[in-house]
Amino acid sequence: MTTPRFPRGLYGVTPDWADTERLLAAIEQAHAGGMAALQWRRKLGAPADLRAQARAVRDLCLRLGLVLIVNDDWRLAADLDADGAHLGRDDGAVAQARLALGSDKLNGCSCYDQPELA
Repeated sequence: MTTPRFPRGLYGVTPDWADTERLLAAIEQAHAGGMAALQWRRKLGAPADLRAQARAVRDLCLRLGLVLIVNDDWRLAADLDADGAHLGRDDGAVAQARLALGSDKLNGCSCYDQPELA
């Protein structure tokens, strides 16, 4: 079993942009500037549009060698075979995400300035 390792370097979080081409260009620029991992964080939009953008981001991350973390949706992270998921308090149980994603994926959760949650 391989223990997932988070890369050293900059960790980017995407803005909530519907314009996929603009987003992909910004990701490429951030990668050129040293970004090693990306959290795709998109809250607004039709589910089909979100999935299409997530796939495009995943494809770019694979090409660039960027670690991809999907925000709020471990099921989408699993479908994309992303490197992991980041969950908030209303996004499901971290333990359930761990079981679904497997031990070779990264799992994060929001702690809301409450150290005991970490």
